[in-house]
Amino acid sequence: MFCKSCGKEVKDEAVICPYCGCALAKIAVDGKTEKPEEKRKINVLCLVGFILSALSWILALFGTVAIVGLILSIVGIVQANRKKERLKGLGIAGIPVAACSLIYTLCVLIIQFSAALLY
Repeated sequence: MFCKSCGKEVKDEAVICPYCGCALAKIAVDGKTEKPEEKRKINVLCLVGFILSALSWILALFGTVAIVGLILSIVGIVQANRKKERLKGLGIAGIPVAACSLIYTLCVLIIQFSAALLY
């Protein structure tokens, strides 16, 4: 393993770099060591999918915004799982929000068409 601070090679079981003194792992209370958390990238598709799913309640547009939000949320979740990216939860939340928006849009369209047929 290599030290992230100085770049020199150190033993895999080392907790502190012997060259620069940088911490290589966190020491827990029970004596076990944990690797420091790496910064993970943000999954933009999950974020955009959730935003479009939420906006679909305002911008119904016959469900097209909800469908796009649903698709982006699903693709974002798959991508976040594969690449270990953050914001997967927003993608998961975007799916039921988009589904509810689609159901709401369908109900509104059915009511409008049935009202148009009655009059």
